[in-house]
Amino acid sequence: MLFKTTITLLTMFFLSQFNLAGASDDVSYLSLDDNGPFANISGSFSIPELGFNIRLPATWSGLDLKSIVMVSPTGINPKTGVLNPSDDQDEVYLIITTSKVPEIMGLADHNVSSYDLYVRKTAESIGCKVLSDGFVKLNGMNVEKLLQRCGPPVEGKSITYTFSSGKYIIFVGLKGPTLAFDHNLEKFNEAVLTIKIENQTNIKSTVKLK
Repeated sequence: MLFKTTITLLTMFFLSQFNLAGASDDVSYLSLDDNGPFANISGSFSIPELGFNIRLPATWSGLDLKSIVMVSPTGINPKTGVLNPSDDQDEVYLIITTSKVPEIMGLADHNVSSYDLYVRKTAESIGCKVLSDGFVKLNGMNVEKLLQRCGPPVEGKSITYTFSSGKYIIFVGLKGPTLAFDHNLEKFNEAVLTIKIENQTNIKSTVKLK
């Protein structure tokens, strides 16, 4: 039961059990299968209570589905939650979600080597291979950066940056087939460099790594 958040990270947030509260510029509301209003996202996205803000790639758009934010070069279908029709090179998702640090993480410290092993074994269990995983400095913040390759049946890649703000973890990732991932990685990296977190904390301290 180590790190519920890591499981979320490795599956690139397609489990939508986490609560995400946010706001964006020029919000317009629509309905997804009559489950309630969802914000149409473009330009930038923020989570005010966590002091988080990101400038999204130009022309990319998507939806705030409350528990997860999904953005792509051609937008997200508001009825199905999948990518709008696009060229193969644009079949990628930029995904943002948050999770409150589980209480179990506050009960004991864990060393980095055991954490790394857990990440790799979890990746293998879902058909992925960790290409790199480590703690890095980004915009003056201490964050975790994970790159992995998944498949078959569909060969793909994902990259995830994990930030912390108080007792919350913030995941920002890009996922897609290898061709589309490689084509859009630079745009994603440019967006990541715009991330600001007013209340940022050290990710290693947040997850009790020593």
